[in-house]
Amino acid sequence: MRHFWPSFAQYSPIPTEKMQDSYKQSSLSLLRRLTSLSIVPLLAALQVAVPSLAATLPRNSPFSSFSSEATSLLPRQESNPDPAVGGSPDDGWQSMPEVTDATAFPNWILDDSGAMLPVYQTTGLVLTEVTRAVIVLPGKPRDCWYYFNAMNNALYLTSYQNSSISRSQISPMAPCFWTEADVEAGAAPEDVLIWGMRTWISGHENTGPDGIDGCSSFEALDRLIGYYMNRTVYSNLNAIPQVAKWFSDTLIWDAVLALYNSRIVNYAWGMADDGNGDTRCEAETQGSTHYTRGQNFINMVNATFGWPANATVDWG
Repeated sequence: MRHFWPSFAQYSPIPTEKMQDSYKQSSLSLLRRLTSLSIVPLLAALQVAVPSLAATLPRNSPFSSFSSEATSLLPRQESNPDPAVGGSPDDGWQSMPEVTDATAFPNWILDDSGAMLPVYQTTGLVLTEVTRAVIVLPGKPRDCWYYFNAMNNALYLTSYQNSSISRSQISPMAPCFWTEADVEAGAAPEDVLIWGMRTWISGHENTGPDGIDGCSSFEALDRLIGYYMNRTVYSNLNAIPQVAKWFSDTLIWDAVLALYNSRIVNYAWGMADDGNGDTRCEAETQGSTHYTRGQNFINMVNATFGWPANATVDWG
């Protein structure tokens, strides 16, 4: 299974209030699509965080019929506040903060090599009841807790608005791609995978720990997808969306194009996403804002080989 991430997908570390309204609509559109697809091998979606959603969920919500095993998922409110954490993207994060509805796994084992990648995963799910997994990736600041919370809040609101969506059947996961700065600041244990400050974004191989080499951030994501594909554990899972798009340069162009055209791909862009995020030459060449980069990508696909029959675009 391969995943594509166009290089225009850069992230703004601090979404503006104007951008947040747009992101909320995009996230809701994305989650609603999950209920209409029986199989979603690949989903391109949000490029920035979904904002916190403020409201109070009534006690007599549709969640009251959940099984006793999933009582930890009973809604208390539509929105959970963003966790507080010391440190910064440049100086390194000091901890993996507690996140409502999530369990932090600082040493999640990826494979038999002993490679480990910290993740947040929904707490209290009955694994045999899970039908969809959503892997949400962080932006440049590597604040994986923020992105888990954003997706979880979007799921709260969407499931409240649509009683056919059951939170007990959807498993969000947020991987944390640490750097040496995060090790030194305290968030990352010394034995987990680390990358350069931005190299994890472009699929480079890990720079640590000692004794584990050659694991790209793309491969790490593939391992997480492989975990969810274990039918012994997730016997009813039939969709693994991921909130970003991955590209592997190990595939030749014809193979990439054939694979891309065969997949169901749904893009979602916020029309008010006017942040520039990455201001390096590579990003600026593709457009001055996230929104214009999205427009330019659509135009490029149309001009290069035509818009794929299985792909859709939502402008929220």
